Amino acid sequence: FRKPDFTNMIGWLKASDNDSSRIKYLVLSGDVVDGIGVYPGQDSDLEILDPMEQYGRLSEFVNQVPEDIKVFVMPGNHDIVRLAEPQPILPSELKSLFNQNIYFLPNPYNLVLEDKNVLLYHGMSLNDMVELIPGMNFSTIGKALEELLRRRHLAPKYGGKTPLIPSNNDYHVIETVPDVFITGHVHSHALGNYKGVRYVNSSTWQSQTEYQRMMNFSPNLQCSRCLT
Repeated sequence: FRKPDFTNMIGWLKASDNDSSRIKYLVLSGDVVDGIGVYPGQDSDLEILDPMEQYGRLSEFVNQVPEDIKVFVMPGNHDIVRLAEPQPILPSELKSLFNQNIYFLPNPYNLVLEDKNVLLYHGMSLNDMVELIPGMNFSTIGKALEELLRRRHLAPKYGGKTPLIPSNNDYHVIETVPDVFITGHVHSHALGNYKGVRYVNSSTWQSQTEYQRMMNFSPNLQCSRCLT
């Protein structure tokens, strides 16, 4: 966990300068803790082995966000909800750890902010998209987001790496074209525009793990510009 970088962001939000004072909303798009047993050898990367204690530590950081900023928290595959999508909100007993300006959301979710339709999705299907599309890789993950938008579906490959609950309803269909599309999951940053939809993959606050090193994957921790 890149604690200095995260605390620098919190300090920037508290500073209320010309840029940070414009921030009204903060989205945590899943995998808000590391969890336990998610990948081989994960225990050696963890400072805290108890998932509930991990959420307690998370609350200590997130509760520092100024209370006039609404924080939206959704689950990912590292969190303590079912792995199959759609995923429910985090357990209600965790809510008492967090300030009143912090809201739990399911994955995926359509959120309306400032009269804009904001589509939130953790992004587990991005692994499938990288394998499905020739020439695609995690360093060009923005193209995968564009493909999801083009297909009007958040998990267009059935039977791949994205577990789905059996249901009569398909909760991954993009029925309404969003104004903003936000994902995470793949520890890579992307920002772009596809036919008027602004999209962002929000990268990570975690340095390269030993498992990622073994898989020859380097997280993209940089954000070159802001979504405006």
